[in-house]
Amino acid sequence: MSAPIVERSYLLVKRGLYYRPDSKGYTGIKADAGRYLESDANPAIGVTAIHENDAPQFSDACYHDLAISHLNDTITDLLAALEGFLAVHDYAGPMTAIDRVNAWAGASAFARVAIAKAKGGAA
Repeated sequence: MSAPIVERSYLLVKRGLYYRPDSKGYTGIKADAGRYLESDANPAIGVTAIHENDAPQFSDACYHDLAISHLNDTITDLLAALEGFLAVHDYAGPMTAIDRVNAWAGASAFARVAIAKAKGGAA
């Protein structure tokens, strides 16, 4: 019988900021936050846990300039992914309707991965 798999899928929050990985500082950006066990929370000292699926992309105390910078980086990553996809699939010149659908579907897949990564999920 194998041991149960323990998933670290909670973000710890203190004073409106997320704990970074290995409890090494704080961040307001979910993608930069560490993942912990729910039992790692300690409400007695103001540390609460929120499941990663329920946590907002930016915490309540996140500095706005950092949030904007993170969003700009995400946009840059999405554009690079789209350009890379289009370069690989060489969609220059006339396209049939099905070519357009396939290009959109492929670009959407790249975008979903980049967005998941930006939100702190698995890429």
